[in-house]
Amino acid sequence: MRYIKKWNNIRGYALRIAVGIVVISFMVAGVNATPASGTWKGTTSQGKPIKFVVSDSYISDFNLSMVCPNYNVQLNTSDILPITNDQFFIDYYDFDAAGTFTSSTSASGTFSYYSNYYFGTCSISGTWTTMLETGNTCAYDLNGDKTVGIGDVVVLVNHWGAKNTDLAWNQKKFADLNKDGTIGIGDVVVLVNNWGKTC
Repeated sequence: MRYIKKWNNIRGYALRIAVGIVVISFMVAGVNATPASGTWKGTTSQGKPIKFVVSDSYISDFNLSMVCPNYNVQLNTSDILPITNDQFFIDYYDFDAAGTFTSSTSASGTFSYYSNYYFGTCSISGTWTTMLETGNTCAYDLNGDKTVGIGDVVVLVNHWGAKNTDLAWNQKKFADLNKDGTIGIGDVVVLVNNWGKTC
């Protein structure tokens, strides 16, 4: 009986140690917040809208509104940006932004903008937060009609055969839905798998 009691105590301590190791491992490694695909919308610290599309491990169609003292700024980019370790970065001549996905459906980040054009000098920085729009498949709506259908196939056909080595790739890569560097049959498969969905 004494041995059974000792065995139960040892087993209890071993279980506590194992749970402690698992908890510490998660704390050290961090929680993976892989973002869900779809359209993400939110607001900036200036109360202006921000929007972007997540598809697999990429950001595209990044839109951010900002207010300068003498004018408003609307940043729109169709560049496809990688998500690495749940983060993405935008670095342009006069604009920078960074974002971190805090869960699969929420993200936050910072932005800064500087210009000295004929409208006047503007230097602003701020923060932003976004959430995934639920039930959304806009990442595959290539023609912007809020439905995945024949119009999106027409867009694919117009860019058919384009490769990431082409000079005009930056204008066509939005149609590379499977991110393999070529617009072709694999992208049609992605459309077919999302056919008829609306956003």
